[in-house]
Amino acid sequence: MTQSSRLRAQASLEMTAAMLGVLLLLFGAFKICLWTVERIVKRDESYNRSRVNAGSTPLDDRIRHKVGWDEAADHQPLKIFSEDQ
Repeated sequence: MTQSSRLRAQASLEMTAAMLGVLLLLFGAFKICLWTVERIVKRDESYNRSRVNAGSTPLDDRIRHKVGWDEAADHQPLKIFSEDQ
């Protein structure tokens, strides 16, 4: 092999490694964004469930929490490399 063909081969390998790294970073950022949006939605839903409706008594809210609704148990952990959502 000549010097120029070796340099082109090295540049191709480095470019492939760099592109794989960029794609991996983009994939990770995308999964983190999806996880963040999912957490925001779940937090908003649990917040809305905890609000007392106009005209209702505070007793309704106390009964709901005595039944065992735990909003913290609804949150999903971040799973970057798993297939199931």
